[in-house]
Amino acid sequence: MVDASETIITTITAPAGYTISGPDTATATIVDNDGDAANNNLVGTSFADALAGVGGNDTLDGGDGNDTLDGGDGNDTLDGGVGVDSMDGGDGNDTYFVDNSDDIVKEVFDDELGGTADTVFASVTYSLAPGTPDNQGYGIENLTLTGSADINATGNDKNNVLTGNSGNNVLDGGVGVDSIDGGNGNDTLFGGLGNDTLNGGADNDTYLFDTALVLGGDRLIDASGIDTLNFAATTTKTINLNLGSTAAQTVTAGNLTLTLASATAFENVIGGSLNDTIVGNSLANSLAGEAGNDSLTGGLGNDTLFGGLGNDTLNGGADNDTYLFDTALVLGGDRLIDASGIDTLNFAATTTKTINLNLGSTAAQTVTAGNLTLTLASATAFENVIGGSLNDTIVGNSLANSLTGAAGNDSLTGGLGKDILTGSDGLDTLNYNSLGESLLSGFDVIQGYNGTGASLDSINAPGSIAAITLTASKGTASSLTAAAIQLVLTNAAFAANTAAAFKVTGQSGTFIALNNGVAGFQAASDAIIQLSDYDIAVATPVVVI
Repeated sequence: MVDASETIITTITAPAGYTISGPDTATATIVDNDGDAANNNLVGTSFADALAGVGGNDTLDGGDGNDTLDGGDGNDTLDGGVGVDSMDGGDGNDTYFVDNSDDIVKEVFDDELGGTADTVFASVTYSLAPGTPDNQGYGIENLTLTGSADINATGNDKNNVLTGNSGNNVLDGGVGVDSIDGGNGNDTLFGGLGNDTLNGGADNDTYLFDTALVLGGDRLIDASGIDTLNFAATTTKTINLNLGSTAAQTVTAGNLTLTLASATAFENVIGGSLNDTIVGNSLANSLAGEAGNDSLTGGLGNDTLFGGLGNDTLNGGADNDTYLFDTALVLGGDRLIDASGIDTLNFAATTTKTINLNLGSTAAQTVTAGNLTLTLASATAFENVIGGSLNDTIVGNSLANSLTGAAGNDSLTGGLGKDILTGSDGLDTLNYNSLGESLLSGFDVIQGYNGTGASLDSINAPGSIAAITLTASKGTASSLTAAAIQLVLTNAAFAANTAAAFKVTGQSGTFIALNNGVAGFQAASDAIIQLSDYDIAVATPVVVI
């Protein structure tokens, strides 16, 4: 054994045919190198080295090759370098550098002498496995990811400190009272068993929970980004969560208590499989109940609610909320409540089922047979609907509705209020039960029809209007006023119980007027409809039936 402080003196005898003179140099490689009780700095070679620090605060660098490093006593720094290395810091708080997921880092003497703050700095995905001294990560407390790659870290049964890098990390604390910090990047954090502190850091982070496990009492901190608490793995326990509360709250009795550091730090929640109660905060929340009979309340902010399977109660609260449905799923019977704002029922995910919906009805209505029944708490709570891909029938209410048929041959009825009707693809029918539904004071706008594609089949006017195909404009009104329109839609140009097309200076598209039975335009009784993308002079005719 050669100690680091010793000098090697040797005599070299030249073999036959060789001469060694004064300035010549002979190089030898020492593969195994042991230090002493001092603070040693040992550097290996490109071979499989065995370096031992013995005592002191040593620095061991294995270099290339599959090296074995033993720090011994003291607070040592061990870097295996390239290759699959085995490192044991021994007693003290040791630091390890790992660049290979198969590197073995362990503290054989896992007791107080072995240190309570041993740290691995890893540039690759790395796991501190619990168990026996032969396991990778045995006796190590802390793991920090370096660089910017999307790599992951897993703790063991110690009280770990896991720290992410600037990439998108998955950090799993395992067992123990862990502290996990994601740092920058879109990180996924799972505290595991024990009372953990989880901090996603910047960007959009996800916190995972399975409350069928006894997770303990966790504290959640987050700096910024759109962050999600995900309970989808919970299949046998109910969830109770309020994003707007900073008090310790029992999420699942006996298994999980959560304390949120801020009432405005977290935006989104994904529930479990049973009957969950989830309340948002003042931010724009996305709340998904998944399976079970869930109660979702958005509160303030422009929230998005998806009840999922089961008979759910959805309450967007204040501001402009969106309710999502895919009626290809057996969603059950949902009840919708909303306090204020411009709210939307969105069926765009429905591609294989038809939609039947009346915003003005508070009775239980079959939206999709066998899959979804909706009950609206108020006939004047919801404004907008986005249909699915098939032939939908959508009826508005007395509010200013925006009804979008999407694909399919849809039937849209705006009702009272200044409505926007968008047929999109397919041969669509726009219905008017009375001329009073679209008077000059609050006329409807039809979007998405330009006359060059199959997006508008007909305007279905009240029975008093004679069927007609409009092929030309009666003229252009100078402004959108009754007097200006009357100069174009005269008694001769706009006969009783007929329809006529005209244009307006400064307004897009073409207007359709429907007469109430008295020749000439009457603002108080004749309907007008704006086809905002349609130019009758160059496009196919509009049919009024």
